[in-house]
Amino acid sequence: MNAELRGRVARVLKSRRVTRGLSLSELARLSGVAKATLSALEAGDANPTLDTLWSLASALKVPLGELVEPEQPSLQIVRAGDGTVVRGVAVTARLIQTVDVGGVRSEMYDATVKMKRQVSPAHASGVSEHLFVTSGKLRVGPLDSPVELSEGDYLSMSPSWPHLYEALTKDARFFLVMHYRAA
Repeated sequence: MNAELRGRVARVLKSRRVTRGLSLSELARLSGVAKATLSALEAGDANPTLDTLWSLASALKVPLGELVEPEQPSLQIVRAGDGTVVRGVAVTARLIQTVDVGGVRSEMYDATVKMKRQVSPAHASGVSEHLFVTSGKLRVGPLDSPVELSEGDYLSMSPSWPHLYEALTKDARFFLVMHYRAA
């Protein structure tokens, strides 16, 4: 294991242990990993085996990847042409980023809407949409009672019913964040 990865394991291990309010002795008892080994791991002086990492992840109730995955850059740039584009009858959306935190997956989209009606099916329980209109005017919401939104307006909904997207002006655009709670 290289020094960078040992340092990552050391930082995350200590941080998660302290966050859970565990002493080294308590984590040793819960994980079955010797206290001396834990101390060496937190100091970045030991190379843990996969079995040790699994035991620690289980005791700390975190995914194994959280202990070993590289840190994400604190600055990320997504250029205008980057991202996966998905198209519907009226809505064209570009997936900009996904984030998984605390059992919630968030997807961020930049979307444009044609002057056509698009009906989206009901979402599963725990799904919410957060829409911010960046230009133009839209009609959005339940099929039987949509609302009109203009530039600068924000809408939050948990559509467990079919819902509508329709542009009321040619240049309608919005930023959408979808939240999916773990079942």
